[in-house]
Amino acid sequence: MKIAVVIYFPKIMRKSLAISIILAAGFFPFLAAAQTVSPSPTISPATTATPTATPTPTVLPVPPILKGIGENELHQELSIKEIRGLKICQELNSCPFDSGDKPYIEVLIKAAKINEVASEYLKISIFGNNYKVDLKEVKLVKQNWANSEIDEFSVGDLINIFGYLDENDNFLIHAKTIRNLTLQKNQRVFKGVVGAITPPDTFVLQTTDFGDYDVVVSTDTKIIKSEPTPCAQTVGTTCTVSVSGVAAFDDIKTGETAIVRGVWNSAAKKIQAESIIIGSDTRPFFRNASQVKDQIQNKINNIINKLDSKVNSSGTLKSRIEELQNRLSDMLLQLRLQGGGN
Repeated sequence: MKIAVVIYFPKIMRKSLAISIILAAGFFPFLAAAQTVSPSPTISPATTATPTATPTPTVLPVPPILKGIGENELHQELSIKEIRGLKICQELNSCPFDSGDKPYIEVLIKAAKINEVASEYLKISIFGNNYKVDLKEVKLVKQNWANSEIDEFSVGDLINIFGYLDENDNFLIHAKTIRNLTLQKNQRVFKGVVGAITPPDTFVLQTTDFGDYDVVVSTDTKIIKSEPTPCAQTVGTTCTVSVSGVAAFDDIKTGETAIVRGVWNSAAKKIQAESIIIGSDTRPFFRNASQVKDQIQNKINNIINKLDSKVNSSGTLKSRIEELQNRLSDMLLQLRLQGGGN
């Protein structure tokens, strides 16, 4: 498998940016052996950030999720080039900056790995470099270009990115389009609360929109747990709001929220899970976990109330029928008595 870097260096590009990209580093650990790298002097990138203020918990890193991704999608490319105000962006009224004549730096990334998922950003790695990707103006799509949302993304996913480099931060990308290669056409994403658990490989997922589903876990299922981590934000630091690691089936607990991605069998009410995300981070679904649990509990209560109502209705109807039968019996008795008297 070949790994290539395509880089365009503009004449006026900042020196720190150029230095940060010239790094002979493999993207995937398991692909390192396949690379042929000529000996070259080590170049230290310019210092742009300091370590986070508080340490993060030690977890087993999530490897890239590669199932169903073709080899052609894994050929690495990172293109960073400076463009002077294109007329087409002016005509479409979609220039990245207010002034269409102002130079901007376009970024194209192929198959970067997600290291962190948050409500307004992603953190990614490519060729040993770490970038923060701003999501404020992004369009998120699946591998087949169908619309997606941040709740469907996971640490370990591989993504394409088109966007623009920040004016002041060489490691901040303002994304316009992100395509998730790991989210494939045959996958469905379900969000809900874990119900009954049947070891060693099945649990019930209670959802607000689709009811209850049995989730089947196999040895190929990736279980990922995210946990919030404290960070005192200071000038020059990049906070990590959550840390994710590989988890096991035993880490899934009744009553906690979960996002399940997999193959859906509507007739059997089952999901063959390909990945399961548990724990908590800042994405909308986990942030609103208490509301989700309340919605599901309300639906369960409504079902119980309807069943009780049916039972009560049946009891009332039965008593009315008995009352009517008694009245009819009395009427027949009266008619007999009247007939006998004549």
